[in-house]
Amino acid sequence: MNFNMSDPTPERPYSDILGEEWKKMDIPRFSDVSKQELEKLGFRIYELKGRTIHDLVRDGMRFATSWQNDEQSLLSLPSHRTEVAIFPTDPYMPRSSDKTFEIHRGMLVSYRKQLSKKITLPGSALMIGGVTDYIELALEHLKATHFKLFGKENGYRFATTETTDGSRIVIVGQYREEGLTLDRILQEKHYKGVWCTPLIVPFSPSDPSVISEDIVSIN
Repeated sequence: MNFNMSDPTPERPYSDILGEEWKKMDIPRFSDVSKQELEKLGFRIYELKGRTIHDLVRDGMRFATSWQNDEQSLLSLPSHRTEVAIFPTDPYMPRSSDKTFEIHRGMLVSYRKQLSKKITLPGSALMIGGVTDYIELALEHLKATHFKLFGKENGYRFATTETTDGSRIVIVGQYREEGLTLDRILQEKHYKGVWCTPLIVPFSPSDPSVISEDIVSIN
């Protein structure tokens, strides 16, 4: 998701480009069996609703940073519309700090193999979400549990995202009292404290409602 490109593509699901039909599509959901398996392992399941950062601010999200207020395309970038599962007490992929974004993408395959030893989730996949996905998750998790995703309990770490600004990647984390922090890092560099934070989503290769090039089937 490159929020500065002048000609968005289907990989960047802007609601104003995909139109009202996209908003009316059924939200992909996990099967009852998959939900039970995920919840037994401590995952929490949330529904992303295609909200933008503008929407999330109106719904109560606060930020510790202000640079994003000058990036109207970023503020208008919606989340995916799907259920997602995340492990809230430790959402980060092991040993993924201090790695480049390309390495993070490659690590999804090995992480899938580790995960498949613990749980069977047909019709599900791992993906690196867009920045709005993680912002919406942070808000929904705070409302549901009163704990901050990417906050003190998670070591104030940053999550990498698939959202890019030219050669830079937008990252999200350090959820402190004043709000959530957004930052930008160079794609080819590696930074301590920036982790790959995969999301589990219901997924069918023929389903256009969850579109990301950073997606790995768990089947």
